[in-house]
Amino acid sequence: MCGQTFLHYPERSYNDILLVLLAVLNIIISLVAMPSNFLVIHTIVKRPSLRTASNILILSLAVSDFGVGLITQPAFCVYKLAELKRNIGLFCASYWVYMITLFSFGSVSFATLTAITLDRFLAVYLHLRYQQIVTIQRYGILVASLWLCSVLTALAKIFAESWVPSIFGGLFLIGGLLVNFVCIFKISRIVQRHSRQIRQQEASVQIHAQQQSVQQSIDMRRYKKSVNTVYCVIFAFVLSYVPTIVVLIPYYVVQEYTRTIRLLFGFAETFIMFNGVLNPIIYCWKVKEIRRAARAVWRRMGCKEEIETLGQTSDG
Repeated sequence: MCGQTFLHYPERSYNDILLVLLAVLNIIISLVAMPSNFLVIHTIVKRPSLRTASNILILSLAVSDFGVGLITQPAFCVYKLAELKRNIGLFCASYWVYMITLFSFGSVSFATLTAITLDRFLAVYLHLRYQQIVTIQRYGILVASLWLCSVLTALAKIFAESWVPSIFGGLFLIGGLLVNFVCIFKISRIVQRHSRQIRQQEASVQIHAQQQSVQQSIDMRRYKKSVNTVYCVIFAFVLSYVPTIVVLIPYYVVQEYTRTIRLLFGFAETFIMFNGVLNPIIYCWKVKEIRRAARAVWRRMGCKEEIETLGQTSDG
């Protein structure tokens, strides 16, 4: 099946330049995504104050993005360079590695994002019971289950000849989108209601009501920041899939996997994998605790390198 890609394929064409460009772009993105996501992973794992149930989900998303940079994008580069060299064996091997990891990590990212949205809804819905019900152990089991189900679904979709995995995958996608939409809608309603109550309390002349409103406004401000972070991550995720949706339109119209459509899919998939660079930027930009901890870790790593350099210089 892989060999059909090279049928009626000219030996030298503008296509070769674009293949090289795709490989170079993904190498650059991979070299940025891996250290930035590793910094987020290292920061959450090493800082006890950041080992919260909510951050377990962020950790899962960072591990998925790190896996894309470590495995998926190098496989994509080999896959495109093999296409450039007309090496069918290497092309097929790298293609399967690329597709399996892309579907697996993509499914994990989507499932984790849905869990993050649901977590923010539970935080305001459960209120005082949130800390009792939502624990690190339970979220650890949830994350492990999401990874297992996502990987198995991706493998079944790729290798199974039955239409059942595709139906299950479609239901998984629709169900996840529905959960995200409902939770975001309810979160917006709850935030508006709380903001209105706070404004009413601030208008009161009673000292107790003023003190209570100040405390609630502080809690709501922190919650709004966490919700805004979720919005940014979801927006970046959706935005990364827009080019793929756009390319699917001419593909279904033409009903043929032409050379041009294959190239367009390559750039669209590169845009999907670029999401692994955006997520750690959003974490460090929007989450003050992660930003401060990551900055401290970065400085400490820089100090270690300076000490090792000085040690080597003195030994020399």
